[in-house]
This record gives sequence, C-alpha cells and structure tokens, in this order.
Amino acid sequence: MLDLFSNLQKKDSSKIPNINMLLFGSYGVGKTVFALSFPGTVYLIDLENGSEMYGEVFDNVKVVKPQNFKELMKALEVLKGIVKEDDCVVLDSETVCWDLLQYTRASHANKAGIEGGALNLGDWGTIKRVNKNFQQGLINLNCAVIALAQEKEMTDGDGVIRDISPKCEGSTPHYFDVVARLSNDDDGRKLEVGKRRGNVLNKDVYDISGKTFTDVFGEDFELNPSKEAKVRNYRIKIMYARSKKDLQDIADILKADESLKDADKNKIKEEIKKKAEKL
Repeated sequence: MLDLFSNLQKKDSSKIPNINMLLFGSYGVGKTVFALSFPGTVYLIDLENGSEMYGEVFDNVKVVKPQNFKELMKALEVLKGIVKEDDCVVLDSETVCWDLLQYTRASHANKAGIEGGALNLGDWGTIKRVNKNFQQGLINLNCAVIALAQEKEMTDGDGVIRDISPKCEGSTPHYFDVVARLSNDDDGRKLEVGKRRGNVLNKDVYDISGKTFTDVFGEDFELNPSKEAKVRNYRIKIMYARSKKDLQDIADILKADESLKDADKNKIKEEIKKKAEKL
C-alpha cells in the first residue's frame, strides 16, 4: 500500500500560475479594475455585464457574457482547453453566479408545476453540489484565477456589525487559496487578507490606492511583466488618477523608469496630458 504514496511536492508559492484568489468588497471599490490589471492575458467571465467601460484601457482582456448557467459551464469547459500558465481567469462575480444557480433551479421547479418555484431541501442540496463542481473546475484551471464578490454585513440584535464576508454560497471561500477584502476610506483603498493557504502573500494589509495587480503583488509573485503590460500599467494608473497631483506622481515615476523606450514614454506622456485637461 505504501507504494501508492510519494513525497509531498512543495507548491511554488512565489509564482503566480495556479494561484486562486477570492476578492470581495462593496460596489465601486475597484474590484474589477484591480483584477483586470493582471499583467498577462485575462479571460473575463462577465456575469455583471459591466465590462464595456474598460475596453479602451484593457487590451489584454477577452470577455464572455454567459446568459445562463449552462453557458457559464460551457465557458469553463472552453477555458480548460485554451488557458496558459501566464494567463488569468476573472469571474465577475460569485454573487451573481450564486443567484444564477438559485434562479436556474427555481425555474426547473416552475416547469415541474411547483407553485412559486420554492426551493426545498433537495433543491438546496443539488445547487450546492453543482456549485462545488463549478468552483473546483474554476480553481483547477491551469492559470491564475481571481473571483470577485460583493460583500454582506452580519449584525447582532443591536445592529452592530460583527462580520463582513463575501456575498456568495457559504462554502465558496473555502475553495480559494486567498480570500481578501477591498475597502475604501479616508486613508485610501486597501486590501485586507482574511485567509491564505501556506506561504502565500507577505502582508496582512496592502495599500492599493492607485495601484495595479503588478504594483501590489509584484514582489510576492515575482512578476516579470512584458513591455506591453508595463505600458498598460501606466494607462491604468492614469485612469485611476483623480487629481493633477496624481498625474504628476505618475509622470515622475515614468521619467525614472529605465525599462521603457522613449517612444513608449512619449505615448504615455500624451495620455497624461489628455487626462490632465479633463481634471
């Protein structure tokens, strides 16, 4: 029997391939933009139908918009055959995915003549099993996976917030190596790591104000972005900018950047100038 066992292989946690993350937060906190700023090719499963506004900046993103759970599963099967290690799949969002699963099961109940399509215990067991199969298929893709979710607040009888968690099926966070919350307050935007497996990520809290995936996790995952990714990184920063001071900071960083040629720098400078005229 012991011949069936082999030595435990260490997962290379300093590299991005196959890292999977669940990021959650309130509306408008920047979850989608942060996920799409991944330096490689990104395959976006857009269940929230909000991707068009990002097309001008994110030339690395390929998008699919499933209209039902059957199309969602088909998209997952297609991804299994095309993703590469340097790619990333972004699911936006787990919240809508869970709603879609419930709606699909309720629709079957309606077709079966069950008044109101109310879900019974058997239905809930079925959709939880289907969700489990979907989540396992998602995180087992041979690339990075970033799933997004809205957040929900848990309060006590006095209305005091006791916990903030992802708004999705209860067991979903357990499938991911990293679960983190994005928030925005007077001190800026931050990413708080609530769960990690093994030696993944070096901090509990990351400052993500005006920053991209590469800016935040470049050292943790030893990212080596291409020239195209570096140029796009600046374009995303320009998109984030909300003041001329922000743009000046970007210009200063660009000036000191020796990894880009003058032609690329000049194009970025033009974009900084155009954005400054709008502020």
